[in-house]
Amino acid sequence: MLAEERPFDFENKVYAGIEYLPPAKTSFNYRNDKNRQNGLEVLNQFHQSSAHALPNLKSGIPLFDQHTKWHERLLLFKEYLPVIREYVEESILDSWIRWAEWSLSGLQAYERLLYSEKSVVIHGDCAHHNFLRKHNGELTLIDFDLISEAPPIIDFLQYANRILPHLNNPEETLWSYPELKKYRHNRAFLYALIYPADIFREWNRLVKEEGYHHSKRLHSVWKLSVENYSKRMKFNRGIAKLLS
Repeated sequence: MLAEERPFDFENKVYAGIEYLPPAKTSFNYRNDKNRQNGLEVLNQFHQSSAHALPNLKSGIPLFDQHTKWHERLLLFKEYLPVIREYVEESILDSWIRWAEWSLSGLQAYERLLYSEKSVVIHGDCAHHNFLRKHNGELTLIDFDLISEAPPIIDFLQYANRILPHLNNPEETLWSYPELKKYRHNRAFLYALIYPADIFREWNRLVKEEGYHHSKRLHSVWKLSVENYSKRMKFNRGIAKLLS
């Protein structure tokens, strides 16, 4: 802010302006391999920059706890099972839960490996809609309301989980990205990859909605849980083999 400028305050609240970034005609998504690589590069650049900013932000940045967050997500999913059973057969639900519990037990056992890197400010929400392709072609991150203090691996883990549905043979192609390849032998990362974060997240959100029976999202969440089941089981077995 320039010296002669003053913040805008109203009723004892201070407001900040946000720069408008003209978007490209085509929005960013994870279906394109070039986009996936570009997103990882931007995320890596953000971590490098945020590492320098962290010492000045310590007092206002929460610490991230992956195991606790996912344990609570699993408990909520189990609470909603009576509703979810109306749409997904019991054997599939049991399978997702067993894999989740196995994932959490391994993650807890090797948690030190999840936090072995130097902490940075992570973005915390690597959904595709939080990447903006600007009109000049440059990709940037937006929406920093879930930032936390944690090692970069936490963002990369979430990013990997987000792109899994878009990969062919993900148990192999996931490691073609340099930012993810370095975690191929990190047992905490591997156990965490098996956790069905997306499935639990989407069902928990859906069931919370009023009138979810008629939600347009219901079919897509069902497809994520059932139609992609065989592909995800193949992926889980591939990761389990790396852990053996």
